[in-house]
Amino acid sequence: MKKIVTVIPLLAVLVAASVIPAAAAPSRLQAQADPPAACLDLVTKLSDTVKKAIAPLAALPPDPTKVAAPLGDSVGILTQMQTSKCLPTPPVSVPTPPVALPGMPTKDFQGPEQCLSAAMNLFSIVFGLLSKVVPGAGIPDIAKLLAEVTALLKALTDTLAACDLPAPPGGLPSAPSLPSLPAPGLPIPAPGLPGLPAAA
Repeated sequence: MKKIVTVIPLLAVLVAASVIPAAAAPSRLQAQADPPAACLDLVTKLSDTVKKAIAPLAALPPDPTKVAAPLGDSVGILTQMQTSKCLPTPPVSVPTPPVALPGMPTKDFQGPEQCLSAAMNLFSIVFGLLSKVVPGAGIPDIAKLLAEVTALLKALTDTLAACDLPAPPGGLPSAPSLPSLPAPGLPIPAPGLPGLPAAA
């Protein structure tokens, strides 16, 4: 009888020890996956700033001189998102491969790597586009700039998805297109801009 009395509490302890960590594991993963509350504000701010960078290129005539400032602001917002833990920062050492917990799908541990890759790609595209519109970079090709802006928007969409970040209210800006030219017979503003036909 004493053995039974002793074994029952021991079994209860063992069962609790095996169940509690399994139940706690999703909570720890959820805490890591949930972005900070400030991320929505930063994503919205970034989206609005990217819209400001697109507007001068979609105008007629396009004005690439007004693109550098909002793109520079975008870099600052992306840095704020890293500081606020919305986006990851590059590791200073070789990352340790994730170890899967029992009962947890392996794909749950691929998120951080995908998020980092998407974020670094986004930074790269923004810096690449910025280098073409800063003062002294020369007259850019409007059509090529619009193509790079489209790639930026795709990289931003991929980053939000990979990093599990919320989309801004109203969604992200849409991809721009080359501005339409005036009807035949009307003067073409700013003739000679790369990407637009020169006036006859």
